[in-house]
Amino acid sequence: MKAKIFLILTSIIILCALLCACQLPTNSDTGAGNSDTSTPNQDTSTPNQDTSTPNQDTSTPNQDTSAPNQDTSAPNQDTTTDKEPEYTYGTSVGEKLPSYEVSTFDENGLTGKSVDPTSFGRVTVVNFWGIWCPPCVGELPEFSEVAEELKDTVTFVAIHTHDKFSGGAVEHIKSNYSDSQIIFAKDKNTGEGNIYYEECYEAYGGNGYYPYTIILDENGIIVYAKEGALSRTQLLYYIALAQGK
Repeated sequence: MKAKIFLILTSIIILCALLCACQLPTNSDTGAGNSDTSTPNQDTSTPNQDTSTPNQDTSTPNQDTSAPNQDTSAPNQDTTTDKEPEYTYGTSVGEKLPSYEVSTFDENGLTGKSVDPTSFGRVTVVNFWGIWCPPCVGELPEFSEVAEELKDTVTFVAIHTHDKFSGGAVEHIKSNYSDSQIIFAKDKNTGEGNIYYEECYEAYGGNGYYPYTIILDENGIIVYAKEGALSRTQLLYYIALAQGK
């Protein structure tokens, strides 16, 4: 009898064990099975998001507060005052003719004004002549023609000798050149003991022969200086030379 009861209890234990083995574990907590009180796979913060602006810096990128490649001083500038080029003053070709003032006259006589042949800043023809000198009187018509043709670019100054000025110079201008573009002037008397008695003529390299012509470029540099009459062709040639043509 005891053996039978033992067998029945043993069978009941084995049966309970089998029933427990066949039941899947619920992994359950006090809440629903397979469930968590928090939302699965969810975060309260925005995914892949940062409260600050991504890839952004508060400072301006690649920027410097100073001006790039800039210098406060003016480039290629010299603080020294520009100076006039240095020239050798003289009366030979290639030298700068010195300043000198002579009195002007017209068909009415002396005007009370003076002129400096080196002051015009353009090509200038300076001619020394005298009413008593046939070659001088002979070349004046062509000089006057060229002076009219080139009046916008070339200045002509014809300086009469002090000697014999009162012997017909004014009358000759009145009769022939009252409307000429030539500026007529009178030389000064150098006084006793001088060879030529003509102050500007001697200062400008005159050597006793008339006519004597000097041609200057726009900087007052001598390109021609010689005694003797000039033809129209020669005059135009040396003027063109002075103009750099």
